[in-house]
Amino acid sequence: MKIEKYTNLLNGFDPASPAVISPEDFGYRMDDFPEMAVLCFTKSIIDKFASLPGARMVCDMGSANGLRPVWAMPYKGREIAFCLAYIGAPAAAGQLDELIAFGARKIVVFGSCGVLDRELADGHIIIPESAMRDEGTSYHYAPASDEIAMDPASVRALREVMEEFGYPYFVGKTWTTDALYRETRAKVAARRAAGCCVVDMECSALIAVAQFRKAKFAQFLYAADNLDAENWQQRGLTMDQGLARSDIYMQAAFECAMRL
Repeated sequence: MKIEKYTNLLNGFDPASPAVISPEDFGYRMDDFPEMAVLCFTKSIIDKFASLPGARMVCDMGSANGLRPVWAMPYKGREIAFCLAYIGAPAAAGQLDELIAFGARKIVVFGSCGVLDRELADGHIIIPESAMRDEGTSYHYAPASDEIAMDPASVRALREVMEEFGYPYFVGKTWTTDALYRETRAKVAARRAAGCCVVDMECSALIAVAQFRKAKFAQFLYAADNLDAENWQQRGLTMDQGLARSDIYMQAAFECAMRL
């Protein structure tokens, strides 16, 4: 199966013309906002760390869906903000744009992914060095292309952290898609043939936003459901996905934020 090429509609990246609306128009600016921020897609993980001694609420991020608190806690003499990440490329990209406007300049994101290779065990850490852009948001932040690469320095920082703490990991390519219920067998086969080992819903857009805003960004994923089987396997894709290994994931994220 041939990989779809971007259309003329997605070929309209416009970096020269000013945006009609910016995060600053909503008051997203704080003089004392932490320089480093960590985002996680699992609410139970954020709730766990928000309840620890030393954690404080910095502010709220609001939308028609309601308020979402941003927390911060000390780590090795610095303060790192952390919050629940929005799911899906458009929402996650907007949230990252707002956090950068708040004042965050070094951002680490982590969350689960589907595996396209059954050998990637449940919970195994994957560091994406690039992402296939099967979503629409990134095309507003970067010129059209099928793939976008993570900053090599960010990949290197993540590798150093995983090796230092002894966390097994795999470096590869992720397929970022907007439509989790349209991951067809033909598309899965095509993405595997293109070198993708996992699938997620935000990575390519987040890379594009960070590059456009000139912020340092890193992301790692951990294996959950398996698409490389005759029938889909849910495995660790649950409401509390990653909670059992949350100390590992959060330590890796905090440590990487320090090294970006």
